Amino acid sequence: MERLPRNIQVAPVGTPAARRALHLPMTDIEDAFQVASALAWQADFIVTRKLRHYGNSLAPTFSPTAFLRGPA
Repeated sequence: MERLPRNIQVAPVGTPAARRALHLPMTDIEDAFQVASALAWQADFIVTRKLRHYGNSLAPTFSPTAFLRGPA
């Protein structure tokens, strides 16, 4: 876990991203905030254990296992 911050960036959510999150087609507002933040920061993807929550995500999502496995 100590090495994790060297390999990722955590994007903050500002007011514009928070407003966008309110209009995303997602049922969980916290997940919507993550997607809005990822879009605002032009993130390549989101890594999450809750893939089923991101079915309507506008950002690509991967499970931690798939992320660590790398490209197929």
